[in-house]
Amino acid sequence: MQKSQSNFFHLSLVLMAFFTWGITPLYFKWLGQVPAIELVVHRVIWSSVVLWILLWFSGLWPEFMSIWKNKSLRNRLLLSGILITGNWLVFVYAILTDQTVEASLGYYINPLVSIAMGGLFLGERLTKIQWAAVIMAMAGVLAEIWTVGKLSMIACSLALSFALYGLARKKMTLHPTAALAVETTWMIPFALVAMVYGSINLDFIFFSHAADIALPLMLAGIVTVIPLLLYVSGLPGVSLFAAGFAQYIAPSMVFLLAIYLFGETVPDQRYVTFGLIWLAVIVVTCEGLLKMKRTSRKEKLA
Repeated sequence: MQKSQSNFFHLSLVLMAFFTWGITPLYFKWLGQVPAIELVVHRVIWSSVVLWILLWFSGLWPEFMSIWKNKSLRNRLLLSGILITGNWLVFVYAILTDQTVEASLGYYINPLVSIAMGGLFLGERLTKIQWAAVIMAMAGVLAEIWTVGKLSMIACSLALSFALYGLARKKMTLHPTAALAVETTWMIPFALVAMVYGSINLDFIFFSHAADIALPLMLAGIVTVIPLLLYVSGLPGVSLFAAGFAQYIAPSMVFLLAIYLFGETVPDQRYVTFGLIWLAVIVVTCEGLLKMKRTSRKEKLA
């Protein structure tokens, strides 16, 4: 009973994480008057501040310093930091330019791209069903070109950048909060330079509207860090299948927000793309359920 309650608690944390990620477009829409680059600059700066405070009070500051002093790890996290920051920029740009549907499409494709990369670069053996799902996803991308007449660069950028980020972080056995803090700390100098340049030459508004915009922008750190902490806290207590299935909550919520709250429209042709991607997701999910059943039976027999 105690184990069951623990599993339920951890699963609840993971579900809360993806629910929170699913409603983040509301925050960025709220700050729609702020340029996308400026929003990402503040996301980097205030995420770093929140993470530094958490590391200090949780006793993980030595872990952070240990990673930072290791040149090899530090440089590898520079690459992953660039990838995740680029992902943030594309996502925020999509929300602010009324292309939220494109963003949801990208995050639907992402897990399938990750599966393909695991097979191609990490030597992970894909089952026939997984290959079928990957092919369906590729068919969805081709359908996008054929029916819509162009490739959704936002969707592809989000899917590829996050999959590459996962690939870059795959074999790093580091504390996730400390590693994320190193990534955002790497981005601080770039963020500060962008802030100064944008305030002088572009339409950055933080200093000119400090009274009414400063606090909302500072909340970017909390908006970024809270779902991450929920996710990494709950992940050890749930199966990889459950975590993988839960990740579809966020793009589904983003899709619904785009249609029913932001008033975006989806061309009829676009449903061909979504249909193929959703079919691939269903196929992978069903395979995961079958694997769970087989494993459960083997454990009972043992």
